[in-house]
Amino acid sequence: MSEESNDWRVENVRKMGDTSGFDVLIVCTSSRGQAKYWQERLETNPSISSNKTTVLTVFEDWKGESGAGNALGTLYAWQNACQKSSNTNIQEQLSEEKISVAIYHTAGKGTRLAPLPGSEVNNKPGVKLPATVELGDKKEARCLTILEAVIKQTSIYSESRKGRLSVFWGDQIFIPSINAEYKPACHIDVLCKLQPMPSKAQWNEKGMNKYGLIAVSDTGTAQIEKAEFEEANDLLKKLGKLKEVGISLGSFSISSELLDVLLKEFKPELRAKNGKMDSDPDIWMPLTLPKESFLALRKKKGFNEETSAQHFERISKLKSSLSGDIFCGVDIGSDAYWWDYGQLHLYLQNCLLLTKPLPESKLMSLFFGHKSGKAFNGEKFAGNVFCDCEIFGKTVVKDSVLASVRCVDVNADGAILINVTSAANISAGKGSIVYNVVSESDVCVEAGEVLVGVANSEGLLRCSIEGNMGALWEEMFEKVYNDNKGIDMATFERERLLASSVVLERLRSSGMAKNAP
Repeated sequence: MSEESNDWRVENVRKMGDTSGFDVLIVCTSSRGQAKYWQERLETNPSISSNKTTVLTVFEDWKGESGAGNALGTLYAWQNACQKSSNTNIQEQLSEEKISVAIYHTAGKGTRLAPLPGSEVNNKPGVKLPATVELGDKKEARCLTILEAVIKQTSIYSESRKGRLSVFWGDQIFIPSINAEYKPACHIDVLCKLQPMPSKAQWNEKGMNKYGLIAVSDTGTAQIEKAEFEEANDLLKKLGKLKEVGISLGSFSISSELLDVLLKEFKPELRAKNGKMDSDPDIWMPLTLPKESFLALRKKKGFNEETSAQHFERISKLKSSLSGDIFCGVDIGSDAYWWDYGQLHLYLQNCLLLTKPLPESKLMSLFFGHKSGKAFNGEKFAGNVFCDCEIFGKTVVKDSVLASVRCVDVNADGAILINVTSAANISAGKGSIVYNVVSESDVCVEAGEVLVGVANSEGLLRCSIEGNMGALWEEMFEKVYNDNKGIDMATFERERLLASSVVLERLRSSGMAKNAP
């Protein structure tokens, strides 16, 4: 084994490209149209689903704007997937530990990532990343989506989880720094980054108050909601002698036994499509915390004490029906890489990470399948990423990421250009994003600006990446969101591809020499 492969992060990325993945993929979307789109897309992507993989896409038609929450939402998605699966009894196969199943939650408007989801006709998991995949029998090159990247990454847990239902979020990628293979020992296991209890300064520096926490003590493992250092420290002292504490990634897996118990317990809510419950505060915490601690935390959140006590008793009764250990953490290693694409500034930050001279950047390129050391115009462009691009003129690019870009001249400094076609030139300033744009003229974007193509009559939307996203949502993004309703995603995608191909063919036939990296 080479020195490089001694790093488990490298080994894990290589396994992500080799493993066959989960036997059943369930994608929970926001609408019937999204479910249709992803059923077709994933079934034609051989790098994600083989002919042995069952793909089941569903959508959450729950009462109320706030949705079911990820706890009831997981149970509802499972129910809908079982009904949709006409060829196989996946519930029976799961209980017999013959298959591994993963649910990917992708529902939501994508307000934190706006305006990119609006450019994808509200298809938040369809936001593109700087990499390509080959689709269908014709092996047509398309940009890799966030969801496809997440499915690829999480496949590393498939072999360890026969007989379990895994649940992942559709906008974050993590690379464990330890061996990802393990033997499940509890009804619930949650992915986390464990470490010794940090000091207050370390707590604040790592932003641990922004995440749910997993605490391991001599009495067991517990889930704690987001808390400041003093509050968390006081609570942890009540759990016994603390061994480790860590940030929860939120992703988890549950046994088929627990799945059956949860389905029976919450049958009234599932039948009525009403109510909201999230896994951390509503299931894991009452399962793992003392009643006094649970009620105190709920009270601080403004919940009625009597209602909280009734909920605690309901979960305690559920707990008593289970045999064996209930809850534990699955460590991904303190040096694990974690790439979050769920917010616009993090999307920019993590895409630009590819341009840095860092081991993490090199591993990200390995994950995305980039070819290293490829010459462009006779020179090697250090500090840049070119993926499936055709440039016909001058290229003045520094610290930038270009994927599926077609144009004459391009000038970019610290910018992200994804799926951009111009019959003329492209200029992008530092910290800018140009996304899903097809233009007959020059495309110019200033530093810190975002320019995206949209489906409405205006065709383009421009904003500042540093703007107030709440105000921008009300001012412009919500209109795009509403305009997108009713548009067929696959049809619009084909129309955009056609418009791009028309411009590209003119560039190819113009007589200019192609200088594609």
